[in-house]
Amino acid sequence: MAEIRDVDIEKDADEIVIDWQLVKRVFKARWKICAVIVLVCALLAMALAFVVPKKFESEVLLRAKQKTNTGAAGGAAALILGGNMPSQVSSYIELIKSRAVIDPIIAKLDISADKKELMTADGFFKSNLQIDNPKGTDILSVTASGKSPEEAQMIASNVSANLSKLLNGLNRSDQSYMVKFLNGRIITAKKEMEQSEIEMEKFRQENKVFAPDEQVKALLARLNEFDKQRAQNKIRIEADQQTLAHINAEIAKQNIAMETYKVTQNPVIEQIRGQIITKELQLVDLRQKFTDEQPDVINTQQTIEQLKFKLDEELTKSIASETTAMNPLHYEMVGSKIKTDLDLQLAQLTFTAIDRFEQADTNDLNKLSAAGLTYIGLARRQALTQEIYVMLMKQYEQAKIQEAMDSLDVQVVDAANLPKRHVFPSKTLFTLVGGMLGGILALVSLMVSYRKMAVNK
Repeated sequence: MAEIRDVDIEKDADEIVIDWQLVKRVFKARWKICAVIVLVCALLAMALAFVVPKKFESEVLLRAKQKTNTGAAGGAAALILGGNMPSQVSSYIELIKSRAVIDPIIAKLDISADKKELMTADGFFKSNLQIDNPKGTDILSVTASGKSPEEAQMIASNVSANLSKLLNGLNRSDQSYMVKFLNGRIITAKKEMEQSEIEMEKFRQENKVFAPDEQVKALLARLNEFDKQRAQNKIRIEADQQTLAHINAEIAKQNIAMETYKVTQNPVIEQIRGQIITKELQLVDLRQKFTDEQPDVINTQQTIEQLKFKLDEELTKSIASETTAMNPLHYEMVGSKIKTDLDLQLAQLTFTAIDRFEQADTNDLNKLSAAGLTYIGLARRQALTQEIYVMLMKQYEQAKIQEAMDSLDVQVVDAANLPKRHVFPSKTLFTLVGGMLGGILALVSLMVSYRKMAVNK
C-alpha cells in the first residue's frame, strides 16, 4: 500500500494543474498591457509597410507564332511524341532569358553603373520576370516587376520588343543566306540559258532548216525528262549543301556539343528512303510516256508524298529520342542538320540513279547523224538551262515569301500596362502579421506573469 501511495504522489507531481481562477486574475491585471503590445506591433508592421520599397508589376501577353514550314508531318510528330518534343514556345522562353533580351533592359534601369555591372541576365530574370504558359496554348504571359510603375512597364514592354527584334534578326539570318545563294545562282543560270539559246540559234542558221524526225523527237522528250529530274536534284543538292554549311557555322558559333546521332542507320528510315528512290525513278519513267494528269503518274506522286511524310515522322521520333536532354534552342538546329543531311544523301542517290537509268538511251543516240546529235545536245542544254532558271526563280520567290512570313514570329496580344497599385508590400497583410506577432508576444507575457504568480502562491 505504501508503494502505491508513492507512485500516486509522483504522478501528481508530474501533472500540470492549471488554476483557472489565477488565469482570470492575471488576464484582468494585464489585458491592457497585452492590448498595447498587439496594437504597437500592428502599428510598427504598418509603418514598416510604408518604409519597405514598393514593387509594381506590369504584364504583357504574347502569342508565339508556330513555324509554318513544319507541315502535316510536324503536327503528326507532335501528337506522336507528346511532351518529348520541345515546342516553339519553350524556345521563346529560353530566348527571353538570353542576354540579347535582358542586357538592353538592364542598361535602361535607373541605377548606378556599378550596380548594372554586377547584374547578370539570369539574376535579373529570376528577380524581375515571371513567365507563364497555359498548358496546350501558344500564349506567353510575361509579368515584370519594378520599383515604380514606369519601370515595371518599361521592363515588360522591352521584353516583347527585344524578343521581336532578336527573332527578326535570327529569321533574316536564316533566310538571307538562302536568298543570297539563290540570287547568285539565278544570275549564273540566266547567263547559261542565254548562251544556250545563242548556240541553238547559231546551229539553226548554219543548218538552214533542220527538221528532227519522230525518233529524234521521242528520244529528246525522254532525255529532257531525265534532264528535268537531274536539274531538280542538282538544285536540291546545292541548296542542301548551302543549308548544311550555314547550320554547321551556327553550331560552331554557339559552341553546341554535337554528338553522333545515327538516325540514318535506323532500318525503318533506310527502308523508306529506298522506297522513295524507287518511286522517284518510276515517276521519271512514267513522265516520259504520259502527262502529269495520267492516273499512274498521280498515284506515284501521292505515294512519294506519303513516303516522305512517313520518313519525316520516323526522323522526328528518332531525333527526339536521342536529344531529350538538349536545350530547346539547340533541338531545332540539330534536327535541321540531321534532316538536311539525310535529304542531301537522298538527292545524291537519286541523281546517280537517274544517270544509270539514262544509259538505256545511249545506243539510240549512237545511231543518230552528226546533225541529229548536235541538235539533241543543244536542245537538251537549252531546255535544261531554262528549267534550272525557272526552278531557281520559283525557289527565290518562295524564300522571299517565307522571309516575309517569318518577319513576325511573336505577336503582342496585350501591351504592357502601367500598374496603378503596388503589389508589395500589402499594408493589410503587414498589419495582420504584426498583430499576430503582437498576440504571440502578449500570450508569452501572460504565461510569464501566470508562472510568477503561481510560484508566489
